[in-house]
Amino acid sequence: MYPEIGLGPVQTTFGPNKANAKIILYVMPVFILVGLVLIGSIPFGGILMLVIAAGLFAGYLMQMRARVDIHQNGLAGIDWRGRRFAFRWDAVTGVYEFIGYNQHTGHGANQWVYTVHTRDGQRIKLDMSYEKTRSLGYTVLKETGKLLLPAAQEALRSGGTVSFGEQVSLDQGGFVAQGGTLPWDQVEKIEINRSGDLLLRRKGLMVPWKMVMHSAIANFPVFRSLLHAAVRGTPAELLLEDPAYEQAMKTG
Repeated sequence: MYPEIGLGPVQTTFGPNKANAKIILYVMPVFILVGLVLIGSIPFGGILMLVIAAGLFAGYLMQMRARVDIHQNGLAGIDWRGRRFAFRWDAVTGVYEFIGYNQHTGHGANQWVYTVHTRDGQRIKLDMSYEKTRSLGYTVLKETGKLLLPAAQEALRSGGTVSFGEQVSLDQGGFVAQGGTLPWDQVEKIEINRSGDLLLRRKGLMVPWKMVMHSAIANFPVFRSLLHAAVRGTPAELLLEDPAYEQAMKTG
């Protein structure tokens, strides 16, 4: 598949999310049974139930074709709608990660969606229709990060501005965002919470200077690494709170 872009050999495959497919298979017999019961007394209702069952079976077949092959130089796949896609790691400009949490407790991540942006304009969504979505997304972030992080470090050293989506960027002097800049010596607090959301406070301001949700920060692992490197030796170094990163550094 897609030999023209030189993806290289397949290393790992992520198939369909069979848990989703099983739910469909569990529900479908109920509609079939109800449809058969109703077909004699309420024909319209019975036919409707059987049509719904047929739709569920079609959905099951569609779900089961979702697949992503991780290659040496990129990935190729097919989504549940049958649309094929492929890209090389070096063609990726941004990977956005959405993490959904338990609605009742606010804790316990139970949903992951990764949206990949490429130079040729593709917007590829890797969602819960694939098995082990978190591992799939981690693989994409890791492989693209191997290329994006060195490029970001070089851009920063050269005096450039490195953007991580539309809401936040970094340069040697501090944060750059829509509406202005926040120099390192004007920082009162930088916090990255356990959900990966970014909170920035400026000295003398009662309200946050900027709040950026995790899902709006492109290439989050690259952003996190570059931020820690950028504040080193500046007045903001001791004002950066990032418990997850600090714990990873201790255990890693």
